[in-house]
Amino acid sequence: MGDVERGLKLIEEARMLYEKGDSHDHQQGLGWYWILQADLANAGLIRREPNEVIELTTRALDILKPIENWPGVARAFAARAKAHEKLGDEQQASKDRLEQQVYEGRISPEEETD
Repeated sequence: MGDVERGLKLIEEARMLYEKGDSHDHQQGLGWYWILQADLANAGLIRREPNEVIELTTRALDILKPIENWPGVARAFAARAKAHEKLGDEQQASKDRLEQQVYEGRISPEEETD
């Protein structure tokens, strides 16, 4: 098993652990799991269609917005914008980029250095 395969296996093991809990940390981990999946797909490291990437980022947003994880929300919008760009939907990609900027503006200096 190569490094990429081992890494993907570890990520899946983490997802299973995150799904078993309901704490803030579990929710945060699961939200970021979906972002990581979207980013890996956008980078071509795993196979996903752009519509699937949009679904992954929507899952992340559904988890991270209620817990006010603004860095994750901003990252999810960035990943979703890339998927819309791949579909040729520049209008929706622009909307997602604007949302990304809004949520980046909510990140406090303390969060950026943590």
